Amino acid sequence: MLCSANGHAPRVLLVLLCLLLAACASVSAGDGGHSAGQAGKPGAAALPSLIQLEAGFPAGTARGTSDITHDLLADVPLSLSPGASYDAGSNSLSLSPAGEASAWAVFGVAGLPTDGSRYPLRINASADSGYFIFISDFAEKRWRMLSYSAQGIYNLSGAAALVSPAGSSFVAVLAWQAQPNFAALTLTTNEDVVVPPVEHELWYYEQTNLQVDANLTAAIEHLNTAAAAGYTRVLYADTKLEFIDLASDKYLENLAAYKAAADAAGISIVPNMVSPGYANGLLLHDPNLIEGQPVVDAPFLVQNGFAGNFAGVLQNPATSIDNGDFELHNGDAFDGWNQIDGAGQSTFFDASGHDGSAGCIRFENFLAGNPESGNDRITQQIDVDPWQVYGISFWLKTDNPVPIGQLWARVFAEDDFRQLTFNTFPIASSQDWTQYHLIFNSQEKSSVLLYLGIWGGQSGRFWIDDVHIEHAGLMNLIRRPGAPFKVTNEDGSIVYTEGVDFGEVKDDGMGEADGYPGTYDLWHPAPLIQQIGGGIQIGDILKVSYYTAVFTDDLKPACALEDQAVYDIIGDVLGVINTELNPEMVFIGVDEHRAAGWSEPGFTAGKSAGASLASFTAEVDSIAKAINPAWTIVAWSDMYDPFHNATADYYLTRGGMAEAAAGLPASWDIANWHLNDFNGSDAENDRLQALQYFAGRGNRQILAGYYDDPAGYSASLTAWLDESVGQDGVYAVMYTTWGNDYSKLAEFATTVRDWEATQ
Repeated sequence: MLCSANGHAPRVLLVLLCLLLAACASVSAGDGGHSAGQAGKPGAAALPSLIQLEAGFPAGTARGTSDITHDLLADVPLSLSPGASYDAGSNSLSLSPAGEASAWAVFGVAGLPTDGSRYPLRINASADSGYFIFISDFAEKRWRMLSYSAQGIYNLSGAAALVSPAGSSFVAVLAWQAQPNFAALTLTTNEDVVVPPVEHELWYYEQTNLQVDANLTAAIEHLNTAAAAGYTRVLYADTKLEFIDLASDKYLENLAAYKAAADAAGISIVPNMVSPGYANGLLLHDPNLIEGQPVVDAPFLVQNGFAGNFAGVLQNPATSIDNGDFELHNGDAFDGWNQIDGAGQSTFFDASGHDGSAGCIRFENFLAGNPESGNDRITQQIDVDPWQVYGISFWLKTDNPVPIGQLWARVFAEDDFRQLTFNTFPIASSQDWTQYHLIFNSQEKSSVLLYLGIWGGQSGRFWIDDVHIEHAGLMNLIRRPGAPFKVTNEDGSIVYTEGVDFGEVKDDGMGEADGYPGTYDLWHPAPLIQQIGGGIQIGDILKVSYYTAVFTDDLKPACALEDQAVYDIIGDVLGVINTELNPEMVFIGVDEHRAAGWSEPGFTAGKSAGASLASFTAEVDSIAKAINPAWTIVAWSDMYDPFHNATADYYLTRGGMAEAAAGLPASWDIANWHLNDFNGSDAENDRLQALQYFAGRGNRQILAGYYDDPAGYSASLTAWLDESVGQDGVYAVMYTTWGNDYSKLAEFATTVRDWEATQ
């Protein structure tokens, strides 16, 4: 028998008690007569023998066996010693030993199966002072002492040995000198789970533009193929659903034809819409509803122009790129650049620069300069002013660098290395000199690090020249209530009025990059502030505060999450969807929302991006249910998943997204696409925890698999299905193709059904 202590009793007392209780523990199912008094402690009362307990507790007396956790205090004890009292009205137990006589109580659970399928797992006990706790051990025919404590959770080993041949298990608590009053005493058993046969709904993902007749024809073919394979729902995604309230008659006609074909095939359409993180469709209604970042007190100098007096941004000469043309060098080392990976090995001076200039930098033989990673980069520290927006331009020439997708320009905060830019560029594998722009907001930083080069380079080469930085001014200026615009004099004592002291300020290029609303670019001529009144004079320095649009990836915009105009649009769109498709389910495309938390009123209030997304989710839920209370609402998992994107540090989200799930209703279904390793930890562990997380919240789940991996999807999908066993609410599996690959639709369905047949 093991005696253990946790510091609540003096060591001498513990030794004495171990001697005392050794006798108690030796009482077997057959001896019935040994007592603690025979161990040398006169007057000490012994625990009853296990056979005595069995005799008074027949197998037919089932106590709480329908529950996995048995509240022992809810039943009258099977046996009480002198000094022990139990109040059935309040389910309270007190032990009051007298002198050297211990006090104890014994509880039991009966009706447990004797085939080993169900047995005690743990005891949870809590009292206001110390006690000893025991569990019956029928293999050893004795009481097994667990510990001395005031409270604790005791994990049990031995499994079936803790259950008698009659299907009973017993727990005893004993006090010698202390007088504990018990607040809790529970016994948890495992559950003999009978898993009913599982048949998941089969979904598939269809992303297409139904305005095009050829796409409609292909989509109907997919419906028929899917129906033959047993699919019952299609998640239909189309940017035009985001502005279906403005859709053309042609689109609505084709949408009606698609619905008719789906109805004939027995497949329900689940429209994927309201995508705040991929917001081009929503922003077509108003490009100013894009999320932006604040610029605070940017200096603008008033000058005389060809058509009047204008204020343009005043560049700070301290913010500059040193040796951006790479013409100051010592061999293959370049002045002004802090870090040069592989100087003379993978980075070189090249005399043939952009536009015939005298020099540039060339990158090649990447692994020679950095054999471990192939990283080949240059960096420079740049002084900036806080809360200003800057544009960095550079010229690039390529000759098949691999991997082309890892050729990047990045800006990081110098003090904490937080990334301030997440833009990608359309770079061809082999191209002549091409200029690129990178935009970033300095936030609260006064110094940043610029990185240019390739990460994980393998082969090929490229050249960079003429790197330049400038204040971006009013480019991509946002005008809406949540993005206030303010102009003051230099010391802030005078606030100027738009339309009185200066003309209306608007960036005509913002949100109109391709000639229609909702499209953007990173760089175009910035608007100026036109002086029209007498309050602003030539030579004045104005301080201007405003918001500029934020982009990640390849110009991906996110909408502002708290602007009422956004909710008005969502209501209009959902209303049209209800009329045109009358779906049973709607899909709210919350997904990869990478810029948030900067707009008013949340910014001033210190509200995190995650809290804003939580508010957005709750508001959209309210809007949708007002339109159609019968709707089941579905969303992607990633922005609510703490093991995926709902983290404290996520792209350009102020304060992170960790609070996002606070607004997620349990009534929403989740399309879980956490199949892969996202956060650098074990992929299967993250995947399982994500499953458990949503199951624990009460959200039903659809497992979204495939991801255009025809060779490897089967193993990962079946492993995911294995992990879903026992997780409540996993009711569907979705064939999810991002590349419009429908070649494995039938095979995918067979993989799911074959797995189900083994369960």
